[in-house]
Amino acid sequence: MVDGLILSPHHSITPSLHHSFTPYTPHTPHNNGLMMKNRVFICTSLALLAGLSGGYFGGQIASRLHRQRCQQQGLGFKQVCQAWVIPGAMWQGSTTGLWTGTILGAFVGGLITRKKR
Repeated sequence: MVDGLILSPHHSITPSLHHSFTPYTPHTPHNNGLMMKNRVFICTSLALLAGLSGGYFGGQIASRLHRQRCQQQGLGFKQVCQAWVIPGAMWQGSTTGLWTGTILGAFVGGLITRKKR
């Protein structure tokens, strides 16, 4: 017994030196600014990636579909038809794919990063 305290054999009076100092790190509910920045970054990155992929694949699909139209032309007109039709098809398909991919990518990014209730 030391000064009215009963100590077990595992306790000592001297302060222990094996306790390490851990700095205060706020948990997620207190750190909404960082979480919001991460959410915006994730949604934006996913939207851009999906938009660029959609633009590429949309252009490829549209050009192949329009190229089939030119297969029915004669030999000399086939190349003229492809030179005339393919750039417009690429533009139309890539623009449609870009918009669709961006919107769907942002939607999926929002679903992934939403708060659980």
